Amino acid sequence: MKSGDPLRYRRGYVVFEKGATPFLHTEPVIHWEAHDLGTHSILHDPLLPFHQLIEGELFLLGTAWHVKGDSVLKALTEAYVTSFSDFLDELDYVAGRYIVLYRHEGELHVTQDALGLRSVFYSSRFRCMSSHYHLLREIISEKKPNEIVLSLLKRKVTNNMIPGHFTPDEQILMLTPNQSMSLETFEWKRIFPRGPYIEQSVEAATNEIEQATRKLLGQIDSRLLVPITAGLDSRTTIALLRCEGHHQYFTYGLQSVKSHTLDLQVAEEIARAYRLPHVRIPLKGDFGKDEDERRFMTYLRKVTIRRHSFEVAWQYYHHFSDDYLHIRSNGYEIGRKYYRQAFSLTEAFSVTDIARTFSRTAALDKDVIALT
Repeated sequence: MKSGDPLRYRRGYVVFEKGATPFLHTEPVIHWEAHDLGTHSILHDPLLPFHQLIEGELFLLGTAWHVKGDSVLKALTEAYVTSFSDFLDELDYVAGRYIVLYRHEGELHVTQDALGLRSVFYSSRFRCMSSHYHLLREIISEKKPNEIVLSLLKRKVTNNMIPGHFTPDEQILMLTPNQSMSLETFEWKRIFPRGPYIEQSVEAATNEIEQATRKLLGQIDSRLLVPITAGLDSRTTIALLRCEGHHQYFTYGLQSVKSHTLDLQVAEEIARAYRLPHVRIPLKGDFGKDEDERRFMTYLRKVTIRRHSFEVAWQYYHHFSDDYLHIRSNGYEIGRKYYRQAFSLTEAFSVTDIARTFSRTAALDKDVIALT
């Protein structure tokens, strides 16, 4: 893997406290941009937009839009100088994939987008944080395996996921969505929700979502890249996009997998009915046999904390150009009431209920319960 390779930790970042972090300029970050945050410094991939809204006080890293159609930079700045509570309220209307760094009571804090799409891994001992778990391990150049987490993964009680804010290394943790963390004390607290849940009618909620979607789409210049499957998530996304034909739609799958075959059939019917530009991407299922594919796999093993589909990422990379904005359906999946019914959850959410949503086996595992 050669120095400055553009795929290694792409769109990544590192934030570290001045004078406290034994920061190593590892090969992947040599070409990154550097900025002064006052008490801290940041390095980031030039592909990742960086905005200093108020010198030494307020910063935005990543891609973000305001769901009311306002200028996100102006809205955050005005709210921040008004009051801290106004600033947190304004963050509720910011969508995208980003982190916000802001100073509160003299300390620099970090929070991320509501779904945690822009990852935050951190080490309180080495007083730094990063977009990538493996990059942070390279920087601190020291390993301390988290034996409890590794044991859970081996026993397959986690559905390939890791509970809470833990990682496979004891010295590295992960910030979870809707939390804010001080980069001085590394203590975190929940910043959403900040009040009781207010019930809305289906009609009111639908209208609000529809208006927000319209205003978001009005701010996006890029052509959208949208998956189509037989699932409810992607079909909801297409409905919100009003089946507009100037976006690019696609479906991938293995012919030998029954659910993939259904996805392809339904996707082609939808594309034909609404005259959508649609690409069918067949998967081989034996990915990693030639040298280029194996090299690509080494990148993915470094940029994800848990294994993803190597071949799907390869197909994305080779089928579509960088000027697309890829739309995913993560938010809909998280918000579905389906999980409460499927797991027979009680109204009063218990520790066991939390573990059960992780996996049915986890609800019976004492180590998982202890972590929760």
